[in-house]
Amino acid sequence: MTTQQEFKNQKEQGQAVLEKLQGFLEQGKDFELFGISVDDSLEKLQKAKDKINQRKLKVVFIGGFSEGKTSIASAWLGKVVGKIDSAESSDEVAFYDTKDDEIEIFDTPGLFGFKEKGQGVNAEKYKDITKKFVSEADIILYVMNPTNPIKASHKEDLEWLFRTLNLLPRTIFVLSKFDEVADMGDDDDFESEFATKKDKSIIPSLNELIKLNANEKAQLKVVAVSANPEGKGLDFWLENQSEFKKLSHIDSLQNATTEIIKQNGGLESITLEAQNSILSDIVSKQLPQAITLQNKIKGDMQRLNESIKALRKDMERTNDKINDAQIALREFVARYFNDLIRQIKGTSLETFGDFMQKEIGSEGSLMSARVQNEFQRHTHSVINELKTSIERFDKERDDFEKAVISYGKQGVEWLQKSGVINNKNVILGRDLLKTGLEKIGVNVGTALNFKPWGAVKFANGALAAVAFFGLTLEMWDSYRQYEKEQKFQEAKAKIVEMLENQMNELLNTINDTKKFYALFSGYEPLKNALEDTQKDLQTLESASAEFEKWVEQGEIIEAEIVE
Repeated sequence: MTTQQEFKNQKEQGQAVLEKLQGFLEQGKDFELFGISVDDSLEKLQKAKDKINQRKLKVVFIGGFSEGKTSIASAWLGKVVGKIDSAESSDEVAFYDTKDDEIEIFDTPGLFGFKEKGQGVNAEKYKDITKKFVSEADIILYVMNPTNPIKASHKEDLEWLFRTLNLLPRTIFVLSKFDEVADMGDDDDFESEFATKKDKSIIPSLNELIKLNANEKAQLKVVAVSANPEGKGLDFWLENQSEFKKLSHIDSLQNATTEIIKQNGGLESITLEAQNSILSDIVSKQLPQAITLQNKIKGDMQRLNESIKALRKDMERTNDKINDAQIALREFVARYFNDLIRQIKGTSLETFGDFMQKEIGSEGSLMSARVQNEFQRHTHSVINELKTSIERFDKERDDFEKAVISYGKQGVEWLQKSGVINNKNVILGRDLLKTGLEKIGVNVGTALNFKPWGAVKFANGALAAVAFFGLTLEMWDSYRQYEKEQKFQEAKAKIVEMLENQMNELLNTINDTKKFYALFSGYEPLKNALEDTQKDLQTLESASAEFEKWVEQGEIIEAEIVE
């Protein structure tokens, strides 16, 4: 694998790692409920991805003017390259035209050139220019003369490069034009000369000038090449690759540069920097607070959920009682009104007044009271249970809200985003309690079309039929003289019809489940609020479980980075 291929692989691996991290962050958007904010991290991650995508392999040459660097660059790439600035005497940083968008190669001839030409006064200025390029380089090729590789006069520059800038791990020391001192086609001669130059010249000189430690000596990368064997020109050698590889030993340089990219590619540092920065924010800062909040609220939700379950069981019992009341009232209305109808049919002119006074009452007051009392008798316990349930629901909801708010800003934000405390259950609980629950209960007059009384109809309807003959209750005795049985029977029939209509109205309301349940004005709202709250809690429990999985995923990613 070439150095370029290794670099490309590292870019792809870096992108894959960041893609995985991006997937983790995208999932984190679902957990804003717990105080997780990933927008900044996603932006930071995208910048890292762009940086890797735009990253080019940067190679910098360091060495004298006549060390054959251009030939080495061409041989290393396997194609002819040339400097944009082709003047070998130029002191400025030169850029090689590699005809490859993925690679940048620079030459810094002036680093040693200033001193060699007696221009030390400008050396510091040039160092500032050079520092930018060498600091950003993935690979530094320190090209040396084969007869005098390391010069004592370069001590200051060597200290600056390898101690101040710490570039030794990224540097390959290249003995250029090695065919001048060794037979490149004779492996024994080559190896002998190479070992001599490395072990008796380069390493001792570097050790004397910059004090190498044992590890640096062991890790030092030194190669010897001849980029243009026998001076035949690169065009010739590119057409004779097999012989060129044998005589140039350029493979040793390719292997060394590939190894440096594996060890110090630079891309891994971009990836790690992004990972560490993001995970430091998410895993180290946000997650501990979010986990603490989630654990506290999880317990509160469990308690509220248990209370809701208990209340729903109570509502089931309340529902059974409403059904019992429906049956009992249906039987009562049918029995009571049929009995009234039977009695009215059996009255005569002599007994009619008694019947009206004892059973119906003035403006139907007795009949109205009887019906109202019966309804209250069968609904009283249900209404009391509803009041108790609503009070309990409001208290449980209020206790839950207070507990979460006590967790501070995160708790308040959780309440706002969770929706478990919402307008529906707040209005149900607080508004009904504020009015003393007087709105809950059965009002026969308004709910059952049983006017105060529909005997207003009686007074103006049924009795009016009798009054047509000049009859009033107070003047009943005087009516005897005007008794006309046929007209009296017509009046009774009118009263029977009105009683039957009233009975049917009541039975229709009782038999219509929706209308009957509407008599218990708090039942349906409470039932719906309990169902909605339990659904919300189930949704939040699922979100909590997903959050725990997400936390585990973050811990795995963090552990992978540490490894």
